[in-house]
Amino acid sequence: MKEWLMIAIMGLGGILFAAGGTDIPGIGGQKWLRRFLLPALWCWLMILGGVVVWKAAMCSILFMVVFHLGYGDRTSWAKKAMVFVGYGACSLVIGFSIWATIVPVVCLLAFFLSNVSSALFKKAFVWKVCEFIFGAVCGISIAVLI
Repeated sequence: MKEWLMIAIMGLGGILFAAGGTDIPGIGGQKWLRRFLLPALWCWLMILGGVVVWKAAMCSILFMVVFHLGYGDRTSWAKKAMVFVGYGACSLVIGFSIWATIVPVVCLLAFFLSNVSSALFKKAFVWKVCEFIFGAVCGISIAVLI
């Protein structure tokens, strides 16, 4: 059962984080998918995985907060780094894993590669891929702890 919870946490992370950055014509952006729905689902899955309710809730609330922080093109690299450190730190409420340190590195690397002007990187690191990576690695940081 834990393997399925891990798959759900990682998969939902990638899918809903990317979907949260998508505009629907006539409706607009869907940031609520990333900022509210994803952490709420993670909370429920963490509890199913045996995480104490208050720790799962705190972890999810922290993700709700850091998912509101900006990391766009006009944001300094120092602020981007701090935002991505926050992405890795949220799971520390439920325990420590090496993924708390890997998440910021992977997110910064994906962001950097999405901005490389090479044709190879422009096709390989389209923004939806980066968003998926951001959500998936945040999910991994939770999944390895349940």
